Amino acid sequence: MKKITSILIACATVLAFSGCGKSGGRPNFGDNEYPVMTVGIQSAQSETTYPATIKGVQDVEIRPKISGFITRLAVQEGQSVARGQVLFTIDNATYAAAVRQAGSRNRHYHADLEVLQRENRLCGQYRQGICHKEGYMQHRCHGRKWRVRHCEDQG
Repeated sequence: MKKITSILIACATVLAFSGCGKSGGRPNFGDNEYPVMTVGIQSAQSETTYPATIKGVQDVEIRPKISGFITRLAVQEGQSVARGQVLFTIDNATYAAAVRQAGSRNRHYHADLEVLQRENRLCGQYRQGICHKEGYMQHRCHGRKWRVRHCEDQG
């Protein structure tokens, strides 16, 4: 074992000294010439950028009371706003249609109410013997049809 270790040390020493060569361990650079520049004074522009996040003094979250599509923005981001100022406009087509439908339904119910009031007057007249039974029964049937239609609308 000692003999193998001695041989390995001897081989490592021979290899280490044989790589040095004639130059004594220093690299050979030669006489290479390079161009030389003279440094002078001149003006230059420099720009430096930094990543940043800008936050307002007071950030406020804004939510509309109704849902819908925004059709127009009235302010720019970061712009100061006053109380009551319009910030954006929401498409009102669906709400306008609902208003028209409710108005139509309202007119329909008013017409039916007039029929029922007429039936009520005829009922009173029939009980007092002022009108004949056929007129009363005709209006009464019409009132029953209204009640059935009204219950279907409500259900």
